[in-house]
Amino acid sequence: QKHRDVPVLPASVETFVQAIELLPRARPCEARLIGIGKGDTSFGAHILASFPTHDPRKGKRIGWAWIQAENRPRRVAIAEIRSGDKIAYALEIERTNQKHAILILARSDLQKIGAGELQTFLLMCAMRRGWASEDQMAGYQRKTTTHREVVGLSVLESRIWRKIEEVFKSMINT
Repeated sequence: QKHRDVPVLPASVETFVQAIELLPRARPCEARLIGIGKGDTSFGAHILASFPTHDPRKGKRIGWAWIQAENRPRRVAIAEIRSGDKIAYALEIERTNQKHAILILARSDLQKIGAGELQTFLLMCAMRRGWASEDQMAGYQRKTTTHREVVGLSVLESRIWRKIEEVFKSMINT
């Protein structure tokens, strides 16, 4: 039996950005939103990346990567999170519905993922219409979490941090 009378936060890029802003205040880390170059847009004091809108192999437009109603590329928030010498990334896809999944991504060596690597990853995601599958991503560790039923920013922040810790721990044990 779920309590429907409790207001939930909207599953949106805005909510994700606010949870990322909360991370360094609540956890032993630094967090910042990063761009990847072409298609980056400002979002208040932050930056958002955009999905590639063309498939270079076929030379065709990727329909999913385009927000028709606003005639612009679909955006993605990419947060780089550093804790000591380890780096992970939390990514949130801009959606037009309320189903949001947050991806925690890290290289196997827990070091920085370059803009070129992120662009390649986002192209794979755009062609799949969502997060690239694990078998497409050798050398990376990933976890997902959702925005569902989030009643406060601290709930989302702790979900994100828990997944980051899982990624960090899984890489130590390999």
